[in-house]
Amino acid sequence: MSCEALSPTNRSGGSACLGGYQFYGPRCGQCLDYERGEKESKLTFHSNLKMYIKQKTFRQSSSLKRRQRIHTGEKLYHCQQCGKTFSDPSNFEVHRRLHTGERMHCCGKCGETFNKSGDLKKHQGIHTGEKLYHCQQCGKTFSQSNNLKRHQRIHTGEKPYHCQQCGKTFTTSGYLKIHQRIHTGEKPYQCQKCGKTISDPSQFKVHQRLHTGEKPYHCQQCGKTFATSAYLKIHQRIHTGEKHHCQQCGKTFTTSAYLKIRQRIHTGGKPYHCQQCGKTLSDPGYFKVHQRIHITRSSILLGYYTM
Repeated sequence: MSCEALSPTNRSGGSACLGGYQFYGPRCGQCLDYERGEKESKLTFHSNLKMYIKQKTFRQSSSLKRRQRIHTGEKLYHCQQCGKTFSDPSNFEVHRRLHTGERMHCCGKCGETFNKSGDLKKHQGIHTGEKLYHCQQCGKTFSQSNNLKRHQRIHTGEKPYHCQQCGKTFTTSGYLKIHQRIHTGEKPYQCQKCGKTISDPSQFKVHQRLHTGEKPYHCQQCGKTFATSAYLKIHQRIHTGEKHHCQQCGKTFTTSAYLKIRQRIHTGGKPYHCQQCGKTLSDPGYFKVHQRIHITRSSILLGYYTM
């Protein structure tokens, strides 16, 4: 940012350029205070090193430097694991923990740990049950405004985030970023226990629970515990009797995934393609079974199996 960025007019009393910003008005010899009027910004250097610029307060000179990097685009902090660069050391530290698996923020209720304090705060809403944000369309409630915003896109069909590689669209930038790793092959999350690398942070968290045995999601009806909220939701349908209905034939299913497989029978969709023989299948389970045919045949030809 140039010195003229915050200098609309020149005033009597001179001017000074300090830290990339220009200030006008009478100068205080004790603290280099350039007053710009009763309601305008001022710059003050005292022992507390406070910077006031258009109502933005920087309590340390390092905070000012971080702010200036936003304008210059300078990124001093480089991740040795994946090459990503950062302008803010705190953001770099949060990113670094993704690779190490280190989690600094712990939930006092259930002991689950998080990389960021914001993620812990969101999680704590599970225990308090506080949900301030209501969907006007269906009445569903949320503890976070961002979650409500994402949910509303289900009703509007809005998917503002586009993949440049394949054109697929997504409701959030986070989902787009995870999807793009399919094209890049990037898997930045490595398990310290077994070495497995994963592209999706939520799947990485679930994977870690295989080693820890952690099951933070409890059924209020019977007390059964689960490693993921999705598994809990599926289980709760045993108590509620909730089902997913096929509009074509009326058959009901406990999960939307099973309903999707059923719908392919009606539509003829077969998205699973065998690279070995070219056969296409609609069911991922049958596709996995089919692939074993080729594995077994290859093993026989190589002499691993005897007839």
